Amino acid sequence: MKAKYEFKSIAVDHLEVVDYNPNEMTKSQKDHLKKTIKERGFMQPLTVTPKENVENKYIVIDGSHRLEIFKELKRASIPCYIVPDKKSIDIKIDMINLNKLRGEFNQKKYAELLKSVDEEIGEEKLKELLDIKEAELKAYLDLAKNGGESLEKKKEVSFTVSDIECPECGHRGPKKDFKIKKKKD
Repeated sequence: MKAKYEFKSIAVDHLEVVDYNPNEMTKSQKDHLKKTIKERGFMQPLTVTPKENVENKYIVIDGSHRLEIFKELKRASIPCYIVPDKKSIDIKIDMINLNKLRGEFNQKKYAELLKSVDEEIGEEKLKELLDIKEAELKAYLDLAKNGGESLEKKKEVSFTVSDIECPECGHRGPKKDFKIKKKKD
């Protein structure tokens, strides 16, 4: 018999988070997530599984930060995708995969996307909506406009998006080094 998958809104007090979730957010990221949910709506349901031997209780596999925000906003329920009974090891494996296998930004495409949005709404609104620092935005917009070639006539320009918060711009993300080699004149 095939497992039955379900989508429904679940009361926030029926959801439990585990203490071994490796995904962490800075205060700035949480504030931005909260603002985004309040202003733009909730777009990604939680992934949960029924808690073993406990009726009407679910373990959060993906979405613990969203749940935290919903609780802060005093929301009674949250949309959830319910996957069938998962054992503890399955929850851990799924949690790792859902946090790790999201892909990485193609830096050039990201820069072009930022430029496109900038052209429609302007830099100030873009910085506000994406919680992006001015120095980071300027570097990406230059990359989109000039392929990075006009940046101070440097032979190479490096962007690093790391797993820790950048002390200059506050950006946080997966470790990724991106280098643009300037074409020889």
